[in-house]
Amino acid sequence: MILIVVDADDNLSQRQRDLERALNKIRDNHLDVNEQPINDRSAGGLAIRNFETWLLADTQTVSKFLGVELEQLENLEASDGTKDILEKAITESTDLSEESSNQRPLQIRWDLASQIDLGIIKTCCPNGYAAFTKYLIVAAKVVAELNS
Repeated sequence: MILIVVDADDNLSQRQRDLERALNKIRDNHLDVNEQPINDRSAGGLAIRNFETWLLADTQTVSKFLGVELEQLENLEASDGTKDILEKAITESTDLSEESSNQRPLQIRWDLASQIDLGIIKTCCPNGYAAFTKYLIVAAKVVAELNS
């Protein structure tokens, strides 16, 4: 299975086209042992605005994990400030405070990603994450059927 997940970076229509082009290229070149295309084992996801939006959807877990107070955010996918909000929360957090490298924010994001509730993201980010999960479920079912 091949997955591509990108963020919109405030250029939604261009990033949608780029993602579709990348998925088509993968599908055209993802071949089985008989050199036949494998079209049903790839999925793409587009984080509308940015990945931080997906992380902040589960505000309660982010607050608890980072040990900072965050307000519940409404209409996340339309919000301009999610990247800044998460950056500020990471700066205020003592999580991995002994880590002084520039990798600390990235490591915290990775750690957060393993803690957040995907169901909450699906509900709060219907245009990006919920759409991605639909494609992912289809691809995963195909893989599961092949392995059974």
